[in-house]
Amino acid sequence: MSEHHAGRPVRGEAPYVPTDRDVDDLIASAAAHPLGVRFLVEGHLGSVATTFRTHAFTVDAARERLRARLRARLEHEGPRAGETGRR
Repeated sequence: MSEHHAGRPVRGEAPYVPTDRDVDDLIASAAAHPLGVRFLVEGHLGSVATTFRTHAFTVDAARERLRARLRARLEHEGPRAGETGRR
């Protein structure tokens, strides 16, 4: 069993961390792909990573970035007419 310190391995390789460019490139690729950004966001993690030939961590990072953009846009726009914000 490997030793861990603060969530990172002490020995061996560090976990893969996608760069901002990796995430930007993936989102751009999804936007241009026939399956689209919806597939990037909602598709099976392994299928999305395989389709776009990227690491699953990059898919997760792209999904989080897209969620953050959506949250920011919704906060900026506020509720639409007739919406209470509750479900």
